[in-house]
Amino acid sequence: MAREIRLRMLPDECPLTTTGVTFIRIADDCVEQAVNQGEKRDLVSHLVDGDLLLCAWTGQWHTDLFELPRDKIPEKYKTRYPKRVLKHESDQ
Repeated sequence: MAREIRLRMLPDECPLTTTGVTFIRIADDCVEQAVNQGEKRDLVSHLVDGDLLLCAWTGQWHTDLFELPRDKIPEKYKTRYPKRVLKHESDQ
């Protein structure tokens, strides 16, 4: 039985461009993670509609998991991001 996971809202102060934050892409056929700048850029370039993008923010005592909305992805990672995917679901 599948369970629903409730993810917390991504705080504005989350340092998405540091190695303390891991990106996680969940797709139909794979799960991949990215830690450094190049890996994050590659992961973002593979995103397609329907993929779930998460970020894990590692702290001193625990790691918080957040859904990373497309509009919160730092611009430096969107250089190879397909424009067709940048549309927000509400724009369709």
